This record gives sequence, C-alpha cells and structure tokens, in this order.
Amino acid sequence: MKILYIPADNITANFSRSYHIAKNLSPHCDLYRVIWDDNRSILWEGKKASSLNGLKCFLNSIFQKDKIVKSSDFGYEVYSSVFISAFVGRIIGKYRALKWMRKYNALTLKKIVEKIKPDIIFHADGYYFFPALNSNIPEFSDLQDDINWSNIPNKNLNEAKNYYTKQFSNSKLNFIVSESAKSNIIQHISTEFTPISNGADFDEISNISNNQQEKFRSKFKIPNNKKIASYIGGAHKFDIEFTKKLTQKAEKELPDLIFVLAGNLPSFEANNVIFTNIISNKEANVLYTISDLGLTLKNTKNNDFIYNSVPLKFIQYAAAKKHIVTFPIKWSVDHNFKNITHIDNENIDEWILAVKNILNKSLWNNDLDIMWKEYDWKTIGKSIINEIKNNI
Repeated sequence: MKILYIPADNITANFSRSYHIAKNLSPHCDLYRVIWDDNRSILWEGKKASSLNGLKCFLNSIFQKDKIVKSSDFGYEVYSSVFISAFVGRIIGKYRALKWMRKYNALTLKKIVEKIKPDIIFHADGYYFFPALNSNIPEFSDLQDDINWSNIPNKNLNEAKNYYTKQFSNSKLNFIVSESAKSNIIQHISTEFTPISNGADFDEISNISNNQQEKFRSKFKIPNNKKIASYIGGAHKFDIEFTKKLTQKAEKELPDLIFVLAGNLPSFEANNVIFTNIISNKEANVLYTISDLGLTLKNTKNNDFIYNSVPLKFIQYAAAKKHIVTFPIKWSVDHNFKNITHIDNENIDEWILAVKNILNKSLWNNDLDIMWKEYDWKTIGKSIINEIKNNI
C-alpha cells in the first residue's frame, strides 16, 4: 500500500503524535511524507520566534523544488511548493491567510498525487494545511488535538465549521485523539470520528542505559542525591506563577526534591529548580527515566483545549514506570490510571501532599504495565493500518 501522508507539523524535534503515527505506519506500507520548513521548529531549538524566521520558512516552503527522496528516518520525503500561512497571516489576517493557503495547497496536492499515484491520502493535519482532494483515492484524517475554536474570529466561525464539516465528510474514516475531544468536536461538526489514543515508544524508553542517565545528569548539573519532579512541555501549557508557588513551598517541605523543567519555558531563579530549555526527543526519554514523578503545571479549568487533550508525556512517563501529579485531563480521569493523581485546584498544600505520598510509596506493579500496554506506538500503528484496510 502506498500512502501519501500530510503531517500536522514538520517540527524538527520530532515529538508529535503526527510524527509518531507516520513512523509507525511506515513498516506496513510505502509512506510518502509531505515536507515543509516549519516556522515552529525554532521554538524547539531554544530560540525566539521572529518575523524574519517566519518569512524565511514561508519562502523556503513555497519555493521548494519538486523532489522525492528516501528518508534517513523512515519512508520517503516529498518536497513540493507548500504555502504556510503563519507569516502571511500577520500581514493580511490569520483567517484570510488560511483560506489562501488551502486554495494554493489544493493545487500542490493534485500535482503530488499525479506524481506519486498513492493508494491512500492520510490527512494527519486534520485538513488544516491541505483540503481534501475529492477524487477516487480514499482519504483518511487524524486530529491530534481538539480544534481550538477560540482562535477563530467570531465572524468566521460558521464558515470554519462548514469548511471542516465538508472536509471530514470526505474521509473514509476520521481518527481523533480521545473520546473527550470527539465529544467536544461533534458539537461543532456533524461528522463521525474514531478515537485512537496517543502513545509512547516503550522499547526506546525501557532501553535507556545508566550511561545515558549519568550523561544527562552531568550535562544539566542534576545532583545524584536529589529526587526529581519533572515537567516536559511548551510554554502554552506552563503557568509560571503557579510553578513559583509550588517550588517555593517544596523547598521548605521537600528539601531533597529538585524540579527539572524542560521546554521553551519562561524561567526564574530558584535553588531547587533546573531549567534545561529545549531538549531533544532522546534526551526527553532519558529525563522520563531519571524522574521520580512527572507534573503538569497549568490549570485546565476553563481551558477545553488542554482538558480534552491526551498528553504524550503521560504515556511516556508510564512507559518509564513513573507516577504523575496533574490538573484534571478528561482522558486520564475517565481511564482512572492508578499512577496518575488528579488535583482540581491550585491549593499548594494539596499538591505538596500528593508529591510526598508518591515519593514515599510510588511503587509500580504488573497491573499498571497491563493497563498501559495498549499505548505503545507500534500497537497504535498496527491498529490504524488495520482500520484503513477495513475501510477501503
């Protein structure tokens, strides 16, 4: 089977659901992945976004020469002229730029299809960058997050809903990250969705060596005699004021604990906090294994986008056999994972108590292994390819 795969991003850090689905479909098919210069990569390299970077990525993407190359990672990489709206949106308005992007990319998609002649088109971008081709080639889609409707201007909201309804209706099957994301999106779009959860690379995480752990500790000056509470993620899911309060209280209550915070995060000075800035996917896997517990650090109250997500890091901590303390995420609440403690408020004393309880008795057992077994990306890749075969 030959699959033309349109990713949700081309961020060079290679951490997203879109990337992992592509990687784990590739053993079962000839996978051709559309490539462009993603303006968000710079954030995951620890640098600041800028208009100059946005312009550079726009020009690099739209003036790409047509070529198909064997990837050094997996499958094939497809280069063609791709319109990315981020920079243009600053000039003409985000929603108008989206419409221009989709109109342009529809022409690019036709050209790519004529060259590759795929059996399947897989829109892992949820039709954000590329609209459906509407040909005799079966199309499938995936939504790696709920659509953030609050980012769409009110005057364009009905038009956006009509666009997505039309696009998803063209699919043989629409995958989505969770039941909660599905429940939310069908309030806006009258189309069927099939939940397929996020996953983790269990083999890679379980094979992290002592040498890798020691190098990571040395690189970021993490003391060997300290317990580690870690957060790995982006600034949009990070509340600096809440984090300051939590770490200040922990310095008094948990003197043997250090916080290791990784990602494109705003920082502050504290004796018990280490900011690593951006780390690679491989380094993140090491951090999961040396942590004693994982954290989320932004309240999900009144934030449906976060509340309806399936955080990749939850599964990655589980692959490393770790416990988590978090604000409520509907997916993990509904599944009642025994290694996840949910706190639905910002009461620092309650958070400190939860952390203490985990550090004192954070045992892992076979029941937890069984509970998380289905969340291996390899298993998820097989499930998706089987669903595709059953629907063509």
